[in-house]
Amino acid sequence: MSTNISNTANASLMKQARGSLQDKWGLAIGVTALGLVFGSCSEIPYIGGIVTIVLLPQIWVGISIFYLSISRNQDAQLGQLFETFSEGNN
Repeated sequence: MSTNISNTANASLMKQARGSLQDKWGLAIGVTALGLVFGSCSEIPYIGGIVTIVLLPQIWVGISIFYLSISRNQDAQLGQLFETFSEGNN
């Protein structure tokens, strides 16, 4: 019984990932940094719990949308982080 679910070589996957990030490195690093900043807000006394319950899940969904856009070679934008907050997406 084989547990290998992909026949694509790791080196090939890494090459595809680098190709997807071409000209988008700065934006991807910025989105990751913003995710870390929002995540660290959960450590603030008193409001950290509210941030964790109300804001972080939506931010993480936005980050996922952003990175999926990059992997699909679609237009990735910083605004995708906050896409779940816009009216009509709730």
